[in-house]
Amino acid sequence: MGHHDHHYNNGPPPPMYNQQPGGYGQGYPPQQGYPPQGGYYPPQQPQVIYQEAPRQQSSGGGGICAALLAVVDMAQSVPPGDIATQPGTKIVFNAPYDDKHTYHIKVTNSSARRIGWAFKTTNMKRLGVDPAAGVLDPKENALIAVSCDAFAYGQEDTNNDRVTIEWTNTPDGAAKQFRREWFQGDGMVRRKNLPIEYNP
Repeated sequence: MGHHDHHYNNGPPPPMYNQQPGGYGQGYPPQQGYPPQGGYYPPQQPQVIYQEAPRQQSSGGGGICAALLAVVDMAQSVPPGDIATQPGTKIVFNAPYDDKHTYHIKVTNSSARRIGWAFKTTNMKRLGVDPAAGVLDPKENALIAVSCDAFAYGQEDTNNDRVTIEWTNTPDGAAKQFRREWFQGDGMVRRKNLPIEYNP
């Protein structure tokens, strides 16, 4: 029994030792080389920033670097500026309504910051907007096609039809590519309603 015990105690260590050099041992050289090279991402990346800031400060650019880091999400904490739409207050479609109508809206970013914008409609079945979302640099404008599909005028409720444009400042450093997340975070969003009038 004692011999069996002894054998049992001796048995497991060799496989474990085999596993360690095999599994861990092979991983060790790269892993040991890794942390100094930035292999451990979470601790390493902030360190890289802090390491660079003092170095740059000595050359005078560090203040800007630090300020930029602090401002990454500041853009979205500032209320978005104004936009201009043409037409300014409403969209008018004229009868007959046997065919699809398309009306163009011009949207201009009058603010000093890049904005992301998105259109919504009250009646997805009848009203379409193309493109429905985008990004505008300061003073840039876009032409948006608002279309109204054929419908039986007078037989459908058109009283509350409208398109709404929402816009928000894009985060600093973000690519000029629309992202729905900009509207889902804490950033301030402004909106403008353009009621739709149907001329009989």
